[in-house]
Amino acid sequence: GIVQNNLSNNIVRIGGRSKSELLEPFNLRERRKSVAYFSPNFYQAALLKDLKREMSEIFENIKILQDNLEHLEKNDGILSLKTLKIVMSKPHQTYFKNNDHVLEWLLLGVSDQGRSQKKLISTDDKGVKRRQTENVLDDFGIDLADFENVNRLKEVFFDRIDLEETDQQTNANIQIFFSYTFEEIQKKIEEYERIFESLPNSEESREMIQQKMHDAKQAVSGLKLILSHFEDRLTNIGIPSENDTRRLFTVENVNALNSNERWVLYKIWIEFLKSGYWMMLGKLEERYRRGARRYDEVRQFDDLRIVQQADVVGITTTTAARLQAMLRELKPKIVIVEEAAEVLEAHIVASLSVYCQHLILIGDHKQLRPSPSEYKLGKDYHLDVSLFERLIKNGVNFHILNTQ
Repeated sequence: GIVQNNLSNNIVRIGGRSKSELLEPFNLRERRKSVAYFSPNFYQAALLKDLKREMSEIFENIKILQDNLEHLEKNDGILSLKTLKIVMSKPHQTYFKNNDHVLEWLLLGVSDQGRSQKKLISTDDKGVKRRQTENVLDDFGIDLADFENVNRLKEVFFDRIDLEETDQQTNANIQIFFSYTFEEIQKKIEEYERIFESLPNSEESREMIQQKMHDAKQAVSGLKLILSHFEDRLTNIGIPSENDTRRLFTVENVNALNSNERWVLYKIWIEFLKSGYWMMLGKLEERYRRGARRYDEVRQFDDLRIVQQADVVGITTTTAARLQAMLRELKPKIVIVEEAAEVLEAHIVASLSVYCQHLILIGDHKQLRPSPSEYKLGKDYHLDVSLFERLIKNGVNFHILNTQ
């Protein structure tokens, strides 16, 4: 009505999308666009930009950690030495030379036929995300005599990654890498099976074809042994006990361990990684929540500059409750509530400030009433009675509008 009757164009609407196209130019997000280029508060704009960038980086790290945990839970492959070093003890870090060394160590108990085929698969680090990096993690070696319990031991490693210094480097530091992925092994098996099937149609000599068929058959058989061994060990070895964790994590000669003990130790490393990533995820999520609250506060005071220039500010009660800090600074003297008989009393009260001099409620309490989310709140505690209805029933003077 204000716009249609040309009473004022200096209005701002705050809230979700309006069904009325007439109000679209007056929405706060549209007003922001019109004043963004003329903002006198460069510090405010820079702060919002920095907060948004920081939150974006934190969110990216959260996604990486979630991906890490998903891949660790699914046992998608054998972790690279680069990733395992995050949670290895100092002696174990020193013992293993490269990814091949770790794989050879884990393949104890597999026949020579299977072990000989591991060279067919690249053991280069494979990130779980497309972005690769050459950034190498710092040395996390600690004095094992100092730890009091296994949980504290897990925490020590991840305390070394300072999440308060989140940047693009951190993205690289928390990303896990695999030396073998089971998907890659399966693709290699299928590749050699296709070679085997196509060889009878080759124009090469019979001896050459027979040799290549033999090699392909050996490759398929060996790779299947490796894949079966890895999947069996990762599936059938459960979460290590605390005693096993203490004993195996502190053992100095890992080469003296039998096949089962080696896989238990590998599982210990995985559990340490998972525990550490969960701790990091919790810290990052809390930082993101703090950043979101800070961003919202700064944005509110940036928006305050816009709404202070308006003659009329339209806002839903839900949004008013969320933007209380801004409303306090706005100091509205007159508050008008439409359909007041349908609004919960708490929503109206939360929208008022000490600066309110006139509260005008418009509605019809004989029609619809507020609808609490829980039926019992209305039935037993009368929260379905609006402030509008309660004031009328308590004898407060009211006026009936002849024209609306």
